[in-house]
Amino acid sequence: MEAILYAEIYLICIFVVSVLLYWISRRDDLSLAERWIKRVYICFICNFGFNLLFTVFNRIWVIDHLANPLSYLFKSLYLFSLVLGVLCWVGYAEAYMYSGLLSQKWARQVMGATGVVLGALIIANLFVPLIFSFGGNYEYRRHIMFPIMLGALAALSGCASWRLLTARTHEADPTRKANYALLSTFPICLLLALALTQLGESFPVICVCIMLELLSVFAGNSLSQISTDQLTRVNNRQNLDRFVNYKLMDHEGQIWFMMLDVDRFKPINDTFGHLEGDMALKKISRVLKAACQSIPSRPFIARYGGDEFAILVEGTEQDCQMVQRQISEQLEAENTPDRPYRLEVSIGVAKYLSGMTYLQLVAEADSALYRIKAQKKAARAASAG
Repeated sequence: MEAILYAEIYLICIFVVSVLLYWISRRDDLSLAERWIKRVYICFICNFGFNLLFTVFNRIWVIDHLANPLSYLFKSLYLFSLVLGVLCWVGYAEAYMYSGLLSQKWARQVMGATGVVLGALIIANLFVPLIFSFGGNYEYRRHIMFPIMLGALAALSGCASWRLLTARTHEADPTRKANYALLSTFPICLLLALALTQLGESFPVICVCIMLELLSVFAGNSLSQISTDQLTRVNNRQNLDRFVNYKLMDHEGQIWFMMLDVDRFKPINDTFGHLEGDMALKKISRVLKAACQSIPSRPFIARYGGDEFAILVEGTEQDCQMVQRQISEQLEAENTPDRPYRLEVSIGVAKYLSGMTYLQLVAEADSALYRIKAQKKAARAASAG
């Protein structure tokens, strides 16, 4: 009876995570973070499935001459998928932070080496009982390397959690701050499983904890989707209005509002088509994210409408100037010789003064933006003449 209940819990977890995978798979244009979380879902569906099969053939439907090899097979695959799931979760956490860490060779080597070492350990266990073995009546027994292996996975994911909590202190968006805190709890699932190892397997703690974690992450991401512009994957106008009004009432440093307009955007649409225009807007949004990455108090980026973006910086004038400089440098890097058009933006900046309303702040930035655009237009006319 206990084994049947155990199997039913795994079936429920498989069903729930499969539903999450189905909903995210319905979307065609997945971001890097969404592609990572999709891999996480797949790994843990496999993880739950392998432990379910282990339970069936080790406890419910025992076939004497197959029970031992099937038990080793499914438990080994369970551990393999657990390792891959944790590695993919680390990838998701880094992608969600826009950290770019996994683009660095040493970080990929650390991730790969961890997977290879733990994978080799699981394979070695088939010959020498280091992680687990089976006694009389195919009783499952853990060995010394089992807590060490879970500890290694908890340590790896713990490093990502520490980075999430650090990033949270610099994040301006309340929704993303909440998601950072939620994501950082993932290693608790592994540590809880490690702590309860001595109590046996009367209840699949790690399975339920991971399922609840993934469900919570999905709910948090769904909330983020409501406030995100679907093309550029930055905040939408509604979230910008809400956030700026909140910040004008509760801020610590100086407030700088930047209005950005893509220069000569209409010719891109007219010459190369609207799909290329969409690609240009996506590239601009990636440039803005990269430019704001190094600012201590993470600026708030939003699509204001059409080819206009807005950035709110809470910090010093030097911080605001650094954002503008970084945008210019990042755009220049995008404008490679093989690109048929140049990506350029004009930026109008307004400083918040006590008593200003949100609309007045936007109007100030708008005026500054159109002064910049008028200067550029005059300079181009003079150059052409």
